[in-house]
Amino acid sequence: MFRAVNMENGYDMTGVGHSPSGQNRRLRVMVAEASAILAEKLQTELGSLPFVEIVGAAETSREALALFLHSRAEVVIVSIYLPDKSGFDLLRYIKGAAADCKVILLCAWPDVFIQETAKALGAAGVCPSTDGFDELRGLLDDFSKGGPGR
Repeated sequence: MFRAVNMENGYDMTGVGHSPSGQNRRLRVMVAEASAILAEKLQTELGSLPFVEIVGAAETSREALALFLHSRAEVVIVSIYLPDKSGFDLLRYIKGAAADCKVILLCAWPDVFIQETAKALGAAGVCPSTDGFDELRGLLDDFSKGGPGR
């Protein structure tokens, strides 16, 4: 089974917290996903977490760029497959505009090439889009506690 991996230090991030107090800080999160059904599911499931504020969703990289610049999202969840550009292209732009922004790529089958490319471009992690988002929740929980990648 694929596990969410923090791309800055390469270790398994699922369910790991780093805040001595155990308290989560609220994260501003946006979603860039071409599938309206998956985008809605992400917004609903992640928006129900007490430490996540969903600031918007976009279906294309063009919409995502505009939303990102307007929303000041701290975390951007990006599908690797967008209709007008790849998720890698969007990742490059976001990291160029805001190096401290966490970008998590979603992919149905995140193989070694995808993981290595994402890491080289500065992604905070790569998560499968097919497993109920457990790994994604783990990364967000860790980020909200000030865990690695911050």
